[in-house]
Amino acid sequence: EVDLTSQGSQKFVKLLSENYDSKNSFHNWRHATDVLHTTWRMIVQAKAHQFLNGMQQFALLVSALSHDVSHLGVNNAFLVETHHELAVRYNDMSPLENMHCATMFRLASSANGSNIFEGLRRAAFFECRKMCIEVILHTDPVHHFDMVKETQVLYQIHSDEGSKDLAELYAKPEDKQRA
Repeated sequence: EVDLTSQGSQKFVKLLSENYDSKNSFHNWRHATDVLHTTWRMIVQAKAHQFLNGMQQFALLVSALSHDVSHLGVNNAFLVETHHELAVRYNDMSPLENMHCATMFRLASSANGSNIFEGLRRAAFFECRKMCIEVILHTDPVHHFDMVKETQVLYQIHSDEGSKDLAELYAKPEDKQRA
């Protein structure tokens, strides 16, 4: 569903990695790859292919890898309080996350051959772009409690319908074999 070239993907990933600050003790390339792997693992464990198409899974994985690109090492509250240029640009609304999105799309379109979105048709690109933006903006901690509450409501709705327990979804394969 998503037409990627190996060379284009490698160029994008290299460019992205170069824009993570290795001096940043947490929001660095190691963190980005950890979040990518965790996201991939959750997609596999949750059997997301049953409810997410290939482009949606692609958007989640690209967002996971890009979610903290060019992070400054400070939080949004600091940027707003100090009237930082990013807070002013993004009207105090998730300035870091908005910058991460803008940086990801700028990098994808900046260097020749690094646009991992170029294989998408126009409508699919806009759908993918919208999803990437939404995913990255939701990494702002101010959204955490609302997302937890929404997840709990969804779980209760679906658990009432007899769906699998979350504990079973994340159980180790060897535990499932014993059952």
